[in-house]
Amino acid sequence: MIKESVYECIGNTPLVELQHLPNATNSTKIYGKIEYINPGLSIKDRAALRLIEDAEKRQLIIKGDTIVESTSGNMGHSLAMICAAKGYKLICIVDPKTPKINIEIYRAYGASILLITEMDEYGGYQKNRILTAKKIGEKINHFNLDQYSNPSCKSGNYNTGYEIFSDLNGKIDVLIASVSTGGHLSGVSKYLKQHCIKKPIVVGVEPLGSIIFGGCQMPYKQNGTGLSFVPDNYTPSLVDIKLKCNDNDAFSMCRYIAKNEGILLGGSSGSVLWAASKLLKSGDIKQDSNIVCILPDGGIKYIDSIYKEVKS
Repeated sequence: MIKESVYECIGNTPLVELQHLPNATNSTKIYGKIEYINPGLSIKDRAALRLIEDAEKRQLIIKGDTIVESTSGNMGHSLAMICAAKGYKLICIVDPKTPKINIEIYRAYGASILLITEMDEYGGYQKNRILTAKKIGEKINHFNLDQYSNPSCKSGNYNTGYEIFSDLNGKIDVLIASVSTGGHLSGVSKYLKQHCIKKPIVVGVEPLGSIIFGGCQMPYKQNGTGLSFVPDNYTPSLVDIKLKCNDNDAFSMCRYIAKNEGILLGGSSGSVLWAASKLLKSGDIKQDSNIVCILPDGGIKYIDSIYKEVKS
């Protein structure tokens, strides 16, 4: 199979049937959508490509322009990869909490880094990062893609729903996904609710400490998920069950899955599988269900954090 560019490899990721999820019985079918198979190693490849391609179609950017984005995680990896392949410059707006490895990956692809150190009223950096990205994006030959509000993030994941629908012949009882910036949860759930004969139950998962589902903001260690505000790309009407997962439960599930399924996952994936196990135990999901869990990224970047407690 020959591709003309790396971004042509994005999508068509596998569904893997999980055999050892706690609280599941033999009648339960649990499928993980393994998004770290994408060339940028996460589901954000899908949204990043659609953001850029839609901007190109609208003639908002041309080769050589500078793309600007607030990011501390996977969106930066994806944009940096695609910008390098397409001939764009990239400025990643980050903050002191951004993992060092993420910044190193951005730079490896040739991206520039702008560090924001001023906290917002919630004690975080996200709002000031976003404002800075928008301001810089107004400069000549610069453009802010805005992953939090740009509907291209949702449409970029609509096809993810099609992939799942096709692989399971439309037989999906439950979809579980993290909210993050809203794009993949909203895009996938919209497709499945429009096309499945029996509309699936959609479960949204967020870190304990994120305010997307309400409540007070608190510190948490799950990277690439959770916000101090509700993003425009999140569509609450599509979500039937909302759960918050603490760091310990998310990371413990990651370590369990690595040892029992041979799949190394990131923290948001751990929280999604924790939610599946919890709902099966409580009876909120029937044991004879077809359950699809969106697993946004892999665990390689988190070896020194999530997996450092693993003992031989």
